[in-house]
Amino acid sequence: MALLDIRQRAGVLFLAVLLGHIILISAQVNTKGGVPALEAGVFGVFAEVQRGTSSIISVISDIWSGYVGLRQVRADNEVLRKRLAETEVALQQQRALADRSHLLENLLELRDRATLKTTGAEIIAAGATPDFRTVTIDKGTREALPPTWR
Repeated sequence: MALLDIRQRAGVLFLAVLLGHIILISAQVNTKGGVPALEAGVFGVFAEVQRGTSSIISVISDIWSGYVGLRQVRADNEVLRKRLAETEVALQQQRALADRSHLLENLLELRDRATLKTTGAEIIAAGATPDFRTVTIDKGTREALPPTWR
């Protein structure tokens, strides 16, 4: 076993000396641009590390901004849903008023054509079953008109 450890240490030592030798030679050799090869190699390695780090940070930033953006969209959707519900209620009220005004217009046209005395009334309830067709009408009270209006 001890013999195996010495061989492994010798191999590691040989690789360390070889790597140091290559680094020293690289420091003395210049590239075509006049920059030492060691400096160009170190710069290239650090440039790749920086590019990878930048891309990872960019991806994380995009994910985070998307998450924050989705939270804002969710809040905006809630506000829009509430406004839509309020608008739908207002639209139903306007439609009911429009239907009532059309009904009153039709009644006025009928009143002008009829020679009979008429009184306005409103249906306030209807039968729940189709077997009995009952309707409850509220015709209100008719106030006496002033003598000058008769």
